[in-house]
Amino acid sequence: FDEEIKLIKKDILENENKNDKIAILISNIRKEKSEQLSRIVNHELSHLKMDGIKFLINCNEKKEKTIIGKDEIFFLIRNNNLAVQDLDKIVSGGELSRILLALKVSLAKETEGLTLIFDEIDRGIGGATAESVGERLSILSKTEQILLITTMHTLQKWVEHVVSIG
Repeated sequence: FDEEIKLIKKDILENENKNDKIAILISNIRKEKSEQLSRIVNHELSHLKMDGIKFLINCNEKKEKTIIGKDEIFFLIRNNNLAVQDLDKIVSGGELSRILLALKVSLAKETEGLTLIFDEIDRGIGGATAESVGERLSILSKTEQILLITTMHTLQKWVEHVVSIG
């Protein structure tokens, strides 16, 4: 009986070591890919006339690893060289929709067939910015189904079907 317990403890220790190595590998890949994704998203944000916004991804190591690794991921924003803050604490609904649009366009080759809902993406924009948002939505609509809630006719011209309410 003691011999079986020793074997089980040895197996547990070996598996923990394997899990640690895998967690480190996953963490390194996440850090590398988060830097790449940040660059691509920031490029997309410039197309959406959000030049003063810098999108950052922060991978922090948690004290305890879980089944999905040892990292905690945060989306951060720096607005016009001000202090970096959590995305959800600094952006408005319309800005958040445009950042999501930039993120989705950046990932369009990796994910296909989703239904995305954008509400108030047109808030506080017009002219060239609205045109850029429309172009990005058009690109994204080639692989995703888009539900856009808007009052802006400039954005409506970029879609195949328009449903008017009221």
